[in-house]
Amino acid sequence: MSDDVRAVIPADPRWQPDRAAADRTAAVVAGLVPRDENVDIDVTWHETLTVVDCGQNLERIGCPQCGASIDTEWWADLLSGRFAG
Repeated sequence: MSDDVRAVIPADPRWQPDRAAADRTAAVVAGLVPRDENVDIDVTWHETLTVVDCGQNLERIGCPQCGASIDTEWWADLLSGRFAG
């Protein structure tokens, strides 16, 4: 069985809500889930700017302004070098 993951990421990379606001948001999302579904909601807190990787489902990385794409292999190499060892 696979997992579905939804991430809420602020549009401004220099802003983040406080922890209480993040917890309230998780509670609102939990209220939207049908009661008969077994769903885990986790809040992950990042103290610094962090890459949030979607894993193997990455299909494309594009600029929201101009629509240009970057090569996903280049991106994978960049992340590997940044987070190695």
